[in-house]
Amino acid sequence: SVVVVGGGATGVQLAGAVAVAHPAVQITLVESGATLLAGMDDAIGTDDERILRDRGVDVRLGSEVGEIEATAVIED
Repeated sequence: SVVVVGGGATGVQLAGAVAVAHPAVQITLVESGATLLAGMDDAIGTDDERILRDRGVDVRLGSEVGEIEATAVIED
């Protein structure tokens, strides 16, 4: 499994690329804000969230990472 921390342009692109290249891998995208791609038009973040979810990415909005361990990411 892969955890991507941050729903900005880089995090969204990384999560999407891994989902396409490795569809069997479980991907979680953690974003502390209410939307992906904050600062861009809201429709873009909403569309990208839908696309990622359609590709099997577990998008977690309003979540923060409190700790990263060798085998786990612990949300606050």
